Amino acid sequence: MAFFKNVFKKDSGKPATKAGHKDAPAKLDELHSKPATIPVAANVRYEAGMGVLVSPHITEKTVAAGHNGTYTFRLRPGVNKLMVRRAIEDRYGVSVVSVRIVKAKSKIRRIGRRSGVVPGFTKAMVTLVEGQSIELGV
Repeated sequence: MAFFKNVFKKDSGKPATKAGHKDAPAKLDELHSKPATIPVAANVRYEAGMGVLVSPHITEKTVAAGHNGTYTFRLRPGVNKLMVRRAIEDRYGVSVVSVRIVKAKSKIRRIGRRSGVVPGFTKAMVTLVEGQSIELGV
């Protein structure tokens, strides 16, 4: 009967609309008026490495490795280590020590009778010179 507890509640004099419905436009105006603040390094060149890097690959494991100087990025298909090294050095202005590339295979996932495919991807683990770091906005 917990489903009906709000239906049989005594009327408190408020209109029978959704909670906070009339206040919602004011809250949206407040959200749009504040500038978005995302910490980004000042020397980032976003146009560099445009056909190589897709995005940073953010997981708990890669964030922990980032504290030790190893960063993980998703790549476009057919990219080699030299292209990754140049893209990272041009975009973030850091020196790369090593690049490791891993291809994750696609996987079949089922929900009941239906089956689907989670597509595979390519990622690169990039190790930087000791003392350098990349601000990924995490």
